[in-house]
Amino acid sequence: MRIFSGLNIFNRFRQAGKTVKPQAPMTAPTSLTRPTFRTAATDGCVVHASIPVVYKDGQGTLSTICDDVMEGVVFHHIKTVLRNANGQQMGKYSYTMDTRGKEIACGYIKTDEPFRHRGIAEIMRLSSIMEIKENKISKLEILALPNAIPFHSKYKFSSNIQDKYKALSVLDSIANKTEVDDKYKKAALKYRKVLKKMGFVPSLDEKSAKSVNKFIDKYIEGNKNNWDKANFGEGLPMILTDKDIQQNSEFFNQLFQKHGIDYTV
Repeated sequence: MRIFSGLNIFNRFRQAGKTVKPQAPMTAPTSLTRPTFRTAATDGCVVHASIPVVYKDGQGTLSTICDDVMEGVVFHHIKTVLRNANGQQMGKYSYTMDTRGKEIACGYIKTDEPFRHRGIAEIMRLSSIMEIKENKISKLEILALPNAIPFHSKYKFSSNIQDKYKALSVLDSIANKTEVDDKYKKAALKYRKVLKKMGFVPSLDEKSAKSVNKFIDKYIEGNKNNWDKANFGEGLPMILTDKDIQQNSEFFNQLFQKHGIDYTV
């Protein structure tokens, strides 16, 4: 999964050679739109129909299509696009849905310039959550780019390292960070020592994976405001399960309302 983010340090931005002033900040929508869903493939793959949504300084249209509709195919390429009132693409999200294995993977979110920091990626994340619920998907797995890790953590993704050498690499990076609290460096060294004792096995056992991933989640949360320095400089396998969504249903339902979508998980 790739998330592109940037800093908009200006009150105005250039678009097609023309200076455009941002509109008023987002306010709570006066009414919510209830999404409808349609069967997009012969195996029953479901996507939402186009719906109006509210973002930070305007309203747009969120659309999702299933590109692969051949009979018997269970790996579908799903593409979500958010366009503003002028029809300009503001962002897109592409991913693969395995309707047989009940998994989503290979995701790619991009917010187009100059539309960043307006909740565009957040809306596209909500779109995928609707697809998760409507298709009874059990988990969404991503490889988060280094700078995007706090973004995914915000939306309840958790670390999902299963490879021992990947775990050692991340732990080494944390242990060598001079800018972070010593408690994280000491804990990273402790976990590293335990994994080294496992010998030449490629995968973590269930207990080790659980403890290491839990520590990395705490590290991300504890350093989210210092991520430019605490970033361990490599992609991180992360996961969001249907159980995670249910446990955080109030959080997600508030986001749906914020963006004018009448949907609950």
